[in-house]
Amino acid sequence: MDKYFFKYDDLGFKLITNNDTEDLIRIDCDPEVRSFFPDGTVNKEDIPSRIKKYQEDYNKQGYGCFLVFNLKNGNLIGRAGMTDLDSGETEVGYLIVKELWGKGYATKILKAILHWCKGNLKKDKIIAYTPTNHTASIRVMQKSGMQYLETKVMPHISKECVVYAYDLMD
Repeated sequence: MDKYFFKYDDLGFKLITNNDTEDLIRIDCDPEVRSFFPDGTVNKEDIPSRIKKYQEDYNKQGYGCFLVFNLKNGNLIGRAGMTDLDSGETEVGYLIVKELWGKGYATKILKAILHWCKGNLKKDKIIAYTPTNHTASIRVMQKSGMQYLETKVMPHISKECVVYAYDLMD
């Protein structure tokens, strides 16, 4: 069985397992990588409970969070995936390891996730959001074909964000 849930170009998307603690620590415990997250970095001790939540989300929804690898060299690129919000909307998100920033991986990963969603989710749209001052992430959403939807305070993080949407019904 292939270790990747899906592949897109030279990216492999792997479901997160209990063996992925070190990769998640590398991403989620880095203050620069998590600088735009209202809750900041994740404590190392909390990684196992996050893994459990990612697994529960996948078992419940049939989609969730993935580690993303370069298929050419096997290196970790980041973490990305989808989750359902309390509003009923499905959100896509991504984090890239710091040393790969500015190399186009965020856009490539977001395009891959959107492509997978279009072929596999039975939803009208998928959204992404970021704080209004996170210009790099806004540009990634735009380059990936997402359309500006609105600016609003996201209730679960109490922060003003720009919200972009991608139509899955076209």
